[in-house]
Amino acid sequence: TLLLKDGIRLDWSGDYDAEFSSVQIDLKTGKVRTSDPLVVRSTQGDISAGKFSYDQDNGVVRFTNGIKMTLRPGAAKMVAKDTETTE
Repeated sequence: TLLLKDGIRLDWSGDYDAEFSSVQIDLKTGKVRTSDPLVVRSTQGDISAGKFSYDQDNGVVRFTNGIKMTLRPGAAKMVAKDTETTE
């Protein structure tokens, strides 16, 4: 298990930016978890929670312990439209 601490920032597939205080990564299974508060941001919205786990084998992401979510409907369409305009 790999333990990362003290302000971890993860760029997830180029679409999501996650901030963790600490994170544990099981190098054999690819499972990721933290018991510390975290924030995940994207153009479509943000989510914060007290705990997080990711099961790579089953493709399951779990946020628990005081979840707060902000959605920005239409944000993806606006980004796509801006991209078309600049190309």
